[in-house]
Amino acid sequence: MNHINELQNRLFDLKTGHTFYEITNSVGQQWFISKVCMSVSLGMFQPSTYKGKLIKLFFPCLSLIGHVRNRLGIRKIQLKLNQSLQNLISNIFHNDAFDYSIFCGSPGVHRKITIQIISEKKILGYCKVTNQEEIEKIFENEHKILNYLHSIGIDQVPECLFCGLLQDDIYVFIQSTVKTSKSILHCKNEVLLWSFLEDFNTKSSVKCDFKETDYYRDMDELTSLLSSCKLDRSDVLLQAIGEVKIYFADKKTFSSYHGDFTPWNTFIEDNKLFAFDLEYFKKTYPPFLDYFHYYTQTAFYDSKWNNSRIYETFLTKVSEIKNYIDNPQLYYKAYILAIIHFYLFRDGQFNPIITRQYNRIWIDLLIRLNNEDNKQNIG
Repeated sequence: MNHINELQNRLFDLKTGHTFYEITNSVGQQWFISKVCMSVSLGMFQPSTYKGKLIKLFFPCLSLIGHVRNRLGIRKIQLKLNQSLQNLISNIFHNDAFDYSIFCGSPGVHRKITIQIISEKKILGYCKVTNQEEIEKIFENEHKILNYLHSIGIDQVPECLFCGLLQDDIYVFIQSTVKTSKSILHCKNEVLLWSFLEDFNTKSSVKCDFKETDYYRDMDELTSLLSSCKLDRSDVLLQAIGEVKIYFADKKTFSSYHGDFTPWNTFIEDNKLFAFDLEYFKKTYPPFLDYFHYYTQTAFYDSKWNNSRIYETFLTKVSEIKNYIDNPQLYYKAYILAIIHFYLFRDGQFNPIITRQYNRIWIDLLIRLNNEDNKQNIG
């Protein structure tokens, strides 16, 4: 039994409670969608495949037809939170009659359970739960991060309402939200995107030498990891590490990095962009690297673009990006190195999905960016 199954057995009573619909996709992600507050609960279900998006769109009708549910692998079950967790959430939100929906996380070493807290079709907040010590430390770090960001005037991120032990080794992180059922979940508005990032980077800006930054440390770690990991075209990575170190060597201003700034970790409410899930936050990184993560992850997972289209579309955005940073091509390289470091450092190796992204996207983009640099030098 893996740790998520064990955690589910301790948190959920599957014999009593309200009616839920269990959805599991092909990569092992799992959701429990409440029948009582289905329209709001479906906000937790964020599929990336065309089939999944169709299921979400027509789910209120599909859920009523038993043989259709069975064909799609959707189970109708009863579910109730254990009393300790229910009491804690009630006390935090001063609400004894809340509803909820559940996402059991994506497969990986940092997999956790996330519960969306709902009352009268309004989202009150989110509760993340783990029984893993390593994820407990991540929760504690995110608590500090959110406090820090609010202290410097960044308010378009959640507030931590509780961070601590529930019972035995079950650790809980509860946060606020301004998200509603009418919030826009996938920001396609570049003006709002850049407005958030400009505010985030300006307010978190700090003065320091490059060798004192989180980014410099991560590049040193990546260099060490490459000596022990057998990755195709590691020579391309080492060349890029050398280039970014030279470029940033005399820079003195660095900013915060969300670490997983994507459409599924952001939403728009009242014409403002809000971000959450800052578990992989870094305090001193080159500014605006989050933009490149948002762009690349959206292109790869949502739009299903191939490497050529990702690169060619990026080139059309260079002039706009230059309003914020002077060398978009090099910053894109810096981002690619950061995401490769993240997965290697966190997991020790690439899983099959990340290996495919490494081979199909990241290395190819680095090579194309190098070729672009060579063209400019020749020109």
